[in-house]
Amino acid sequence: MSELVSVVITGEVDHGKSSLVGKLLEESGAISISRIEAVKKLCADTGKEYEPAFLLDAFEEEQHQGITIDVSQINFATKTREFRLIDSPGHRDFLKNMVSGSSVADAAILLIDAHEGLREQSRRHCSLLKLLGIDSILVVINKMDLNKYSEDSFRKIREECDSFLRELGIRVLHYIPVSAKFGVNISIQNREMPWYKGPSVLTALDSLPLPASIVDTPLRFPVQDVYKFDNRRIIAGRIESGSLKVGDELKVWPSGQSTKVASIERWHAPEFSEARAGESIGITLTEQVFIQRGDILAQGNNIVPISSRLEATIFWMGKTRAPIGAKLKIKLLTQELEAEIISIQGIIDSSTLKRTGFDRKFVDCNEVALVTLKTARPIALDSFKQIRASGRFVLVLNGQVTGGGIVSAPLRRDSDREEAASKNKFLQESSFRSLLKATSWRLGGLLSTILLVKLFTKSTKAALEIGSLEVLVKIVLYYFHERLWNRIPLGKQEAKPTVIWFTGLPCAGKSTISEELCNEIRRAGHRVEHLDGDAVREIFPTTGFSREERNSHIERVGFLSSKLVKNGVFVVASFVSPYAESRDFVRKLCDSFVEVYVSTPLSVCEQRDVKEMYAKARRNEISNFTGVSAPYEAPVRAELTIDASQKSVTDCVNEVKNYLSAKDSNLFRGKI
Repeated sequence: MSELVSVVITGEVDHGKSSLVGKLLEESGAISISRIEAVKKLCADTGKEYEPAFLLDAFEEEQHQGITIDVSQINFATKTREFRLIDSPGHRDFLKNMVSGSSVADAAILLIDAHEGLREQSRRHCSLLKLLGIDSILVVINKMDLNKYSEDSFRKIREECDSFLRELGIRVLHYIPVSAKFGVNISIQNREMPWYKGPSVLTALDSLPLPASIVDTPLRFPVQDVYKFDNRRIIAGRIESGSLKVGDELKVWPSGQSTKVASIERWHAPEFSEARAGESIGITLTEQVFIQRGDILAQGNNIVPISSRLEATIFWMGKTRAPIGAKLKIKLLTQELEAEIISIQGIIDSSTLKRTGFDRKFVDCNEVALVTLKTARPIALDSFKQIRASGRFVLVLNGQVTGGGIVSAPLRRDSDREEAASKNKFLQESSFRSLLKATSWRLGGLLSTILLVKLFTKSTKAALEIGSLEVLVKIVLYYFHERLWNRIPLGKQEAKPTVIWFTGLPCAGKSTISEELCNEIRRAGHRVEHLDGDAVREIFPTTGFSREERNSHIERVGFLSSKLVKNGVFVVASFVSPYAESRDFVRKLCDSFVEVYVSTPLSVCEQRDVKEMYAKARRNEISNFTGVSAPYEAPVRAELTIDASQKSVTDCVNEVKNYLSAKDSNLFRGKI
């Protein structure tokens, strides 16, 4: 038997989804004849006409109201495949159930009433399917009996759907005319529509492209709980993706602790040395590291992104609006923590998927929005495109599920920075506040003023001209902490601090290379700060993306970099910095400056773009995007040019290290 294929059935209320599912189960032999006869007898006894939907609608309230309010999931099999049918509600008030059903589906059937055509709720369902990563569907046009099986009515609806779905970027595998109530074209072609030459519904399901196996994706094992039996400490949970076996090296995220699998435990089941996605198991570990509910276990060589900020697409279903600043609870796998909406990048029109409302300050009920969320502490997650299970989440307000979403990308890859952040990553707000408090307590007002004047008398005016008063304060605090707290003497560092400035198109590989270079410099015993676009824009006053605003932003970063190097700190900066004039400005500010041009071709950058920023820019959803709607002025006198499409990260870093070593032989000569 092939792998299980999950298919969600969506569409407007009363268009016949439950009837279609019931008939599929009936004609595939998934429901026993005795059960079918029992339902028919119940209908006769209550004076109702038999409907295949009654095979599914077990809830008395559903039968009374005539609408599906929950998500029914039923398995059945054909001769070649095994399916899970997800019958999701079409009623507007139960969209959150439809979203939850669609989020676990591999494919979809859009059901349309031949008499009513494509209506607003069906359009909304299609938009949500696209957002949830389902871009190939079957369109089943039901109740053809009401239109006397007319070919003209079928073609009219097909043309209407074609126009809409093509604009959304959804591919229709087949358009299938049926009558679910009478079983026409469900399992075999019937004589009622001799003009139709395509497959029946069951035949079309058998031809669906098989989903990529979640077993072949990286391991994600969220911890449900930790139990103690005898002398054993059992970590319990469900494997969401990948597989694990006894002896595997694991890492616990977000803490990053390492351990190994000692045994795999199952309840009343034979002992096996391996477990796969979909299994609920317990494991014991060789090293008893601290683990708690919400942690995620992954293979030792696979890094799980850790971030306290994430870009996401959310669907809001709360009765009240969700404004910027709204305090929510986010549930992602077994992780539950407080979160806040800190920005809204736009509202997505549910009928067209076009982005509007760029200046909106809230998300309204039943709206889809692109937002940035900030969590109370770093959270382990993946982009939805990479691993679905760890890339989708639920939002809770006042104990009620009020929204759901998918992760576009973590805004910062914090996993490589946690150690540095814990050692005075002064560009973080929490560090800023703690240093301010410490400085006030230790130095007192008079000494602080003296040191401030001494250090910045000559540069204060220049700083204020580019709006960097806040930067001045942060540099002072950093200076105090490094020089006074750690007692590192001035002028004793053999290697000359340098600004190493990485520039290039978005997604060229700048951040990845610069982060690893930063680690290499730190391992050599030098103090180093890594500045990149995401980190710096969290601290500096918000600027836009016009030429003037970009230049102003880079000038601020350049000023900060020049002060850091003058105080014994290496700076590794990673910015698109598209304009030569702003890069030249930074070069003139800094005594020692190395420009590294990451010249990765535009086509490769677009392929690497997990956030789909290039695609959004080409759809005019983002303005002034470098490489698409804004120019990039390639350096003409860069000290080093690297094409990251032709080399590994290690090779790129080594090339930069070789250049820096030739420039200053003391840089990588070991600890100072």
